[in-house]
Amino acid sequence: MILATVILLLFGLIAWSAVGTLETKAEAKVVVKDYQAQVVVSESETVKEGMPLRIDSQEFKILSVEQDEYGRTMAYAEVTMPDGIYDGCVVVEQIHPVEFLLESR
Repeated sequence: MILATVILLLFGLIAWSAVGTLETKAEAKVVVKDYQAQVVVSESETVKEGMPLRIDSQEFKILSVEQDEYGRTMAYAEVTMPDGIYDGCVVVEQIHPVEFLLESR
């Protein structure tokens, strides 16, 4: 019984490592006005065009990125949310755990 449980756990871990993802996220404040989101990234992560922006359970795409006069990273996206200020995050990296094993150094 214990051996069957261990084998089942190992197969589950292998399956998760093949199809699961680990994400690095940068927390952000999002100001929405007229369906345009201005994203202020609070961390020094590198944000680029095309990265996913998540607000609540919705996902949008970063359209442009620039630095403001204070050195903060500002990103912009079109969204389908009402005007307001939201907490969000930008996914800066996604990796499958199995890639750690297959990565050659």
